[in-house]
Amino acid sequence: MKDKSGKQVSKEPATVSRLPRRASRERLETAEHRRTVWNYFATAGTAIEEVLKPAFWAPVSSRFEPWHRIEICEESGQWWGELLVQAVVDGGAVVHQLRFVELGGVGKTGALPSNATGARIEFLGAHRRWALVAADGRVLKDQLPREIDARRELESLTLVNQNVTPHGEAS
Repeated sequence: MKDKSGKQVSKEPATVSRLPRRASRERLETAEHRRTVWNYFATAGTAIEEVLKPAFWAPVSSRFEPWHRIEICEESGQWWGELLVQAVVDGGAVVHQLRFVELGGVGKTGALPSNATGARIEFLGAHRRWALVAADGRVLKDQLPREIDARRELESLTLVNQNVTPHGEAS
């Protein structure tokens, strides 16, 4: 573009420098002060496609702001993902999928033990975690953080049902 005198004039606004850009101290800060990372456990059976729809987030979207991240896991451990909030809109939040990993479920370490009474170990999801479940389906104990903790509880239950003390002596 040329001015009235015929000189070549830049179309760039006067505030934009033609010099190479460099980082400025004012724009650098620790991430902890700027971002929020949320954690969400989707109910078992929820598909990743569902959580990418703005309406999915409608009940909680008032808590989000653009650039927040959401780490999301399907409750039974089938998949894990990371989302970026792009916008909060009427009726939900617009999110972008950053990462997605199919996990195939939590607790798939092989056959889980049961005892003579039929009590067994099951993973009941992110909230109830590992549990001892009776043969009739009643949850005997849940909220066990690891599979090994559930195995120990099952072993203790077996010893109690056999009237054996933890030291192997019959009572």
